[in-house]
Amino acid sequence: MKVKNVVPGVVFLALSLVSYFVLGFYILKYGLPSDISWFHIYVVKYAGYPLDRGLSVVAPVDLRYYDTLGDLLIRVLAQSSVDVVPLVAGALTLALVAALSYFWSRDLLTAGLAALLVATTPGFVYWFKLGMFGPWNMIPLTLLGILLLVAASGTGSPLVGVLAGAVLGFSWLLNGSVWAVVASYGITASILVTAGKMGWRELSPAQVILVVFLVAVLLGYRFVTLWHVVALGLLAGPLVGWCLVKRFSLNKASSRLVALVVSLVLVVVLSVLLSASLGAPGVTGVYYKQYNPMFDLGAPGLLLALGFLALSRTAKYSGSVDLFAKVLLLSMSVTSLLLGYVDVINELYAIVASSVVVAYVLTKVLHGISVFEKGFGRATSILLVSLVLLSFVGSNVVSSTAVSWSPPSIVSLDIPLTYINRTAVDLSGLPSLLSALSNASSNRTLVVAYWGYTYYVLGYLGEGYTALAGPSGPVEGWRLTSWIMVSDEATSAGILRRLTMAYNISRVYVIVGEAISIENTVYGTKQVHFGRAIPAGRIGTVTYQPLGDVARIPVYVALANQSITDFIDYGKATYFVNVPLAWTSRAASSLVVELLAYAAHSMGYPTLNDIYQPQELSVKTPMFFRLVNTTLIPLDTATSTSATFYNYYLLALYEFREVTV
Repeated sequence: MKVKNVVPGVVFLALSLVSYFVLGFYILKYGLPSDISWFHIYVVKYAGYPLDRGLSVVAPVDLRYYDTLGDLLIRVLAQSSVDVVPLVAGALTLALVAALSYFWSRDLLTAGLAALLVATTPGFVYWFKLGMFGPWNMIPLTLLGILLLVAASGTGSPLVGVLAGAVLGFSWLLNGSVWAVVASYGITASILVTAGKMGWRELSPAQVILVVFLVAVLLGYRFVTLWHVVALGLLAGPLVGWCLVKRFSLNKASSRLVALVVSLVLVVVLSVLLSASLGAPGVTGVYYKQYNPMFDLGAPGLLLALGFLALSRTAKYSGSVDLFAKVLLLSMSVTSLLLGYVDVINELYAIVASSVVVAYVLTKVLHGISVFEKGFGRATSILLVSLVLLSFVGSNVVSSTAVSWSPPSIVSLDIPLTYINRTAVDLSGLPSLLSALSNASSNRTLVVAYWGYTYYVLGYLGEGYTALAGPSGPVEGWRLTSWIMVSDEATSAGILRRLTMAYNISRVYVIVGEAISIENTVYGTKQVHFGRAIPAGRIGTVTYQPLGDVARIPVYVALANQSITDFIDYGKATYFVNVPLAWTSRAASSLVVELLAYAAHSMGYPTLNDIYQPQELSVKTPMFFRLVNTTLIPLDTATSTSATFYNYYLLALYEFREVTV
């Protein structure tokens, strides 16, 4: 069979690779990993397995309950090259997207266009830019499984079906988010069983997936969540329904639908009940990325409705497409799009599937514009086609460029996202703060900080450092961190002293951070206020909003099992955003406040909390903590009738002095 559009297809595929490397590497503004990738980098390079004490010195973390099997594979195969694994995985993903698209359309132009759409989509660039290492880097293996799954349906080969199930099952173990693909496969099978179009060759991979996953669980695989169980139920339900249809010769669509619904409900409910009784111990990842499908999916997401309508209703566009492949890709597009709200990684499957669908329909539409006419007509048609393609791809590139220039999300953890594009300065405050530690490593160094920083701190500093807890726990570490933060200095020092003796810790560092506002009055005086200055209700006035550790005082108090009214006087708060600044005297004497106040006061200006009291704070030099480093991250400005307020985010690093309390 003659291959169509070889030259433009190859050009588009090459352009997709070039675009990806430019967006994901060449114009990347920050050479730092982002998001939860710090956790996976830590696992690959430094973590103990299965029990790791770096993530929590007080309660070892069992990494078998996390999505780390893929990390261990990279640890064995390419530990020294972990930073470039995302780029290799991204290139392989584009190649497999093109292969999947070509297998469906038999048109290289469509295949190249699908790869180009994926390569320039903001969500894809975010997860596959340089340094973004994690389970999602195993997606090429998942796409290979999908390709084999579609091939098994098209060729009818039992061997290909078994291989497809084995590859998908294995990729699920390496990348827990594959449950979204399994759920889409189950939904596809349900639709086709109801339509009477499902054969054993399309269902045989499902059996293999079930066997692979269940055998892995029996052998000790522990990353099993409720969503994994639901996906297994959605996959097993059509198998049971198909058996009922064949056993009782149900020829009517209504009868098949009843059999399928009964099977699905029974299997899914039984699976969930079994999971509830035995427990689904998997610990899901905590992502800092916010899911925004309108932005993340780019042009493919916007055009998905067009592709869905064209393929489901227009024989002209779907007549040559294998039914199983068509339903699978449409199902995966819509299902993954919705499941992105459950697990943001699922957006990658929506990007891939919607790009394949949109590229197919878009190519059909563009073929309607004749490019073979002579003279002016041919030139006009070529120009029109070029403009259409440029508009879709160009909109993707513009959005993806913003992703390439954005700072790592975990670095700007406490900084509102609205500031990311407002300032041209480097927002990477933590790296400069932690650089003071990187050359001062001793045998065992404990870093006490808000648990949202833990993955970044350990991934950046490396071996020899430990924390009390990470974003996923353990709760004991959260409680201990909270006790240290809200206790007075002497009590906190006593807790840290006991930790050093109990766990053979040689050094302890504490990181605190909060927004401050430096006020420049019209009279030339300066003073520092706690919180970010923001316009108040009355024109010409400002109020203050905390963003960091002061904003977390209510959380720390709750986890320390203390009464919130012992720390917060709600009567002092003028606005809701002021509440964490409405201190009592106990809050004002807590360690977190004293360390922040001393760091702010060290700039040489009077330090105030206008919500707590109108007078300057009485700042004392800490007895047990030495200020090592401070970092100021510019935010924005606010004005009142008599002053200009320059807002910053202050990060301070303290060393605990080894003394007997």
